[in-house]
Amino acid sequence: MDPKTVLKIIILISLFLLLSVALFVAVRRLIRGIYFLKLDRERERLQKKIEMFLEGKVMINAAELKFPEKSIRWQAVEDLLLKARESAGNENRIRITKLLEKLGYPAFYQRILRSGNRWQRSLAADRLGRMGSESSTRYLLEALNDPKKEVRSVALRSLGMLSDPRAFPFLMTRLPRITTEEGVFASTLKNTLISLGESVIPSILSRLEECDEEMQALLIECLGEIGSKRASGALIQKLTHPNPEIRAKSARALGKIGDPLAVPSLIELGEDKVWFVRLQVCRALGMIGDIKAIDFLSRRLTDENWQVRAAAAASLRQLGFPAFSALINILRNGQDRYAKEQIAEEMQRSGMVDELIDSIEHPEEERRQLSKQFLLMLAHLGITSLMEHASISHPSERVRREVRGILNLTQKE
Repeated sequence: MDPKTVLKIIILISLFLLLSVALFVAVRRLIRGIYFLKLDRERERLQKKIEMFLEGKVMINAAELKFPEKSIRWQAVEDLLLKARESAGNENRIRITKLLEKLGYPAFYQRILRSGNRWQRSLAADRLGRMGSESSTRYLLEALNDPKKEVRSVALRSLGMLSDPRAFPFLMTRLPRITTEEGVFASTLKNTLISLGESVIPSILSRLEECDEEMQALLIECLGEIGSKRASGALIQKLTHPNPEIRAKSARALGKIGDPLAVPSLIELGEDKVWFVRLQVCRALGMIGDIKAIDFLSRRLTDENWQVRAAAAASLRQLGFPAFSALINILRNGQDRYAKEQIAEEMQRSGMVDELIDSIEHPEEERRQLSKQFLLMLAHLGITSLMEHASISHPSERVRREVRGILNLTQKE
């Protein structure tokens, strides 16, 4: 066979293959288009009935919605119920879960989770979490042994969605390995533990010392997000940990919990040599909102690190009127002019000066006088940019007049 003939055959075969692929893609798209068109029609047909069921207007016999597995109607019912469950209140979520169980959806995906391919197993793990059936807990726990990382990760996330405390002991036995050997994302594990709620705090506390420092830091974050004072004692002890990251995360967690009993220990930690530890202490004290922290936070306004200074100013602003009184004493009696200027600048950056300007027309006389005293001291230190702006553009004529008076007074002096 001559070379030209061979070339023609190759070209014809190539064209045939290209046309075959194009035809296959076109037919596949057509079939999928028809499928989704039918699916949309079934959703529209069934949606009203399901909405009325959730509103309590009609009763639905499960047999009315039970269709052959994997059929278009079966898929339409699943889509509608899952979408409704995502936005439903607790009572309706429970009703939807029970209906899904009667219709056999959890049982179907439990089988897929054990026998499907990797993509089917991942999808099944996701669906079981969204359906909320506690019967799925043991199947999802089994899936944590799946050879594929993506299946393990989705299964862990779904366990968090179920919030079944029965899963926790099993998770804790595997905790040191779950983000390293098993490759599950730490954020997924964290969200799962948080979703299990306050009931798991004793177990977390009992295992806190057994974990490496990275896992300890993650568990401390979980305790802060759960937000129970039952964890305060253990977190206060962690404030003296040699690892600065654990000290910082413990301070942050105590702030989120909001336990005033932690304030003395936090203030002591606030002298830490590591700047981000001091930063988290300042933020935590602002979240707790105890006035015993005012003196400490006032001192941190002159911290060597600007982020710590900003955090201290923001926390003082959260503490409100009592903090203003303490800062006036510092500005009035302090001997270090540079420190006073630094404090004043942080106050301006944090929004405290704007708050003082607005307080000029506060209904309480004491608050009005204190605000004017404070602004006068700031003007003496040359911190006047916000006051100059307010003297022209503040919406209150009274405030504009009072601020102009303060500025004129300092100019005369």
